[in-house]
Amino acid sequence: MKIRFRCQCGTVAGTIDTGGMSCRGSCYCLDCQAYARFLGDPKRVLDAAGGSEIIGVGPSRVEFTTGLGHVDCMTLTNRGPYRWFASCCRMPLGNTPRDPRASYVSMFRCALVSPAREIDAMFGQPTFRFSVKNATEPVQPTRLAMALVIMKVVAMLVGRRVSGRWRGNPFFEADTHLPIRMPDELSKTSRFKLRGDIRRD
Repeated sequence: MKIRFRCQCGTVAGTIDTGGMSCRGSCYCLDCQAYARFLGDPKRVLDAAGGSEIIGVGPSRVEFTTGLGHVDCMTLTNRGPYRWFASCCRMPLGNTPRDPRASYVSMFRCALVSPAREIDAMFGQPTFRFSVKNATEPVQPTRLAMALVIMKVVAMLVGRRVSGRWRGNPFFEADTHLPIRMPDELSKTSRFKLRGDIRRD
């Protein structure tokens, strides 16, 4: 079965194959909150406590069916993940490590357009909450769930590295392994401003 994703204006669309391991939860870190502000409409991305709901899968399970030319990339720091979004309407799509050999992508729940019951059936309910100390409202930590998620992600990375499946990554060029769009990196001033603005809402 495949779950559909699409940007807000419909220019960028694709599917996620539901076969294989996945993990689902929310991240409340300041950089993810800053990223939502960078995109211009944080309420579209963040929940009431400032969390971004994500579903982690192997990148080879992600397929763009239209609008690949409108997929853009940015990064908040020179070591942070690549953050992919639709340039047409600034809808977040997913975050990937900088090295494609670390074969993993966190797809944003807000971009998924398949019925909620299908998403829940294929990926389960959210189980982890990351960086809850930065939530804008009290959020219960999920330490055990986080430990299990980390083990699952490590197993995914090792399995895909050994099998060679890490090469099937739509966010990176197949021959050069460079990102399909070279990311724009925010200046420290811009990043600190976005992070500093978070608590003033």
